[in-house]
Order: sequence, then C-alpha cells, then structure tokens
Amino acid sequence: MVKSESKDLQVDCIPASLLTIPMMEAWRGIIASQPSLSSPLFAPEYTQTIAAALPGVFVALGKAGDEFVAFLPFERDKSGIGHRLHLCDFQGLIARSDLDCDVRSFVRRAGLRAWDFDHLLASQQCFAPFHRRIVQSPVINLAAGYEAYVAERRAAGTDSIKKSGNLLRRLEREIGPLRFEVQVRDPALLRQLLLWRAAKYQSRHPFELLEAILLRFLSLQQDGCRGTLSVLYAGDAIVASHFGLRSRNRWHYWFPAYNAQFEKYSAGIILLLKIAEIACTMGIHTIDLGMGEEDYKRRLMNGSLQIAEGSVQVSSLLSFTRSFRRHAGLVLRRAPVLNSLARRLVGAGETTPASAQVLPS
Repeated sequence: MVKSESKDLQVDCIPASLLTIPMMEAWRGIIASQPSLSSPLFAPEYTQTIAAALPGVFVALGKAGDEFVAFLPFERDKSGIGHRLHLCDFQGLIARSDLDCDVRSFVRRAGLRAWDFDHLLASQQCFAPFHRRIVQSPVINLAAGYEAYVAERRAAGTDSIKKSGNLLRRLEREIGPLRFEVQVRDPALLRQLLLWRAAKYQSRHPFELLEAILLRFLSLQQDGCRGTLSVLYAGDAIVASHFGLRSRNRWHYWFPAYNAQFEKYSAGIILLLKIAEIACTMGIHTIDLGMGEEDYKRRLMNGSLQIAEGSVQVSSLLSFTRSFRRHAGLVLRRAPVLNSLARRLVGAGETTPASAQVLPS
C-alpha cells in the first residue's frame, strides 16, 4: 500500500442514497481494519438508513487513484455547514490508517463552509487542532468476560450489581420467572418502548418519525449494523426493553425503557446487565453507553472513550465570526440586560438542519 496524502486525493460529495456497491465495500474494508471504527454507527448501513428517512444526508468521498480511501458522512444545512447524522453518538473520518489527511482541505473540497462535531472520536489526531472540548463517553468493557466484569465492579466498590441480583430475585418471587429475549421483531413492542420513554421524559414531540427510523433499523440485519430489540419479561409481563445496534463485536446501548409499574425493581439495570451477560456469549466485547452523566452509567461503566467537540472551518473569517457569536452568546446568557443590537448579532448565526427540529432529544 502506498501512503496517500490528502493533497493527492480526489474529493467528491454525493447524496448518501447514491452510494454504490464498490464504495460500500471499500467503506466496510476500512472499518474491518480499524478497531476504533467497529461501532455500528460507523457502518455505511447506518448512514444509508438515516438517509432513507431524512433529507440532507451526504457523504464526502476521498479517492486515491482508483481506490476509495476516505468517507465522511454528514448532514448539511442550508448555510453549507456539515453536522453529525441524526441520533448518531459518534462521529469520525472513516479513512485508511495510512492516509495523511489535511481535514480542512478535505472539508473545503467536500463543498462545506465548515464541519461541526460534538461526538468526534478524540483519538483521530488529524482533528486535534480543531477541538474545543473533550468529554468522556462511558463503556462497559467485557473483553475478559462477564464474570470478570462483575468481579472488577465489585472490587471497585460498586454494589449495583449485587443489589440488582437481589431485586431480580424479588421480581421473580413477586411477579414471575424472568425471561430475556435478545432479539424480537414485533413493531408493537418497539412502539411500547417509545411510549414508555415519552411518558418518562414527558415529551411533547410526536415520535412517528423516530419510530419510522427505528423500524428501518429493526429490519436491518447486516453484520456491521444489526438492529436489536431486546425484551425482559417477568411471567407474562414486559418489565423493560431496549432498542440498540450491534456490529460483530460492539453493542450500542441506545434506547432503553422500562414499565413504570416495575420501577422499584430497578428494571432498567437488570435489563442492561442481562444484555452484558449475553453479549459475552455473542463475541461482543464492548457496550457503548453513549455520552451522559446518568447515575447508572457511572456505576456500571468500567472504561470510556474520549469524545471531542469543535469545528473544522474552511475560512479564517468564518472561524472568527462564529467564535465571536459563540462568546457573545455566552455573555448574553450571563447578562440578559445587554442591548438588543448584540442580541440580533448573536441571533444571526447559521441554521441547523431542518430535520434536527423534528426528533425528540
């Protein structure tokens, strides 16, 4: 393999719906060679599925000679700014490991004014000059097996797993024997999951679009991106459920929900531990919990990924203007009595993708 430099690349931008079989094969090949890209969220099927449901999804393609060596999926807004794909907890350049990439040039040649990131793998050093902030995204590392994970958590002083075992036995005594189904295909059960989440978070947003997207993922059964609806029963009652995505060796913990009638049993924790236990039998060594500071993540995580926030901006003028707006906005939030002229200046920023206003958070 000859080392490629970004200046030698031909960079094109196409709607994600126009990805061809050779492009998909090259994309999968890059993922297979790099463990850091093994999440199902980096699979080309993820991008295609989002593109089938929402407008404005594109892929920047880097080509060296006859070989595709880099892919950057994004949603583009009306002002020419690229953003992460909907619902996606990870961003990154899917590129051959020997590619020496000037990401500003790549973004410019993709036809973008800027590419904003807030869930970028911080390990991708080509973006390091553009980082503004780095946070941790928790994971459950199961490389040594489930029993070793449980022992490690106990040694770390976490009693959540022990308490969960006690609650599990109580649930069986009071409601009925537990049954865990790792993969179900019933759309009605997916809808029930979303109704539980809407009730818990008191969401006023219609979730029909979210449901339509997740139904597409539920039917997706590729090795690199497999929709998985898992359900935990006690007797005949559904206690908790989860919809996520799996690759060959990673499980993305995505949309959990539980029946409020069983809240006192910590049904969500029981479900997550059941997922972790069975994951080990399926060759899965990592469960990505996604960014967030929920208490259960803090107690059950035994590792993390560094995730970066920032922006690759093509022109220095754009960089200055957006930086000014960002800092002025911070000042306005801290001092609401500032004059209306400053408010109008801050309010003149770029728009976000229209689809971003449709889905509940």
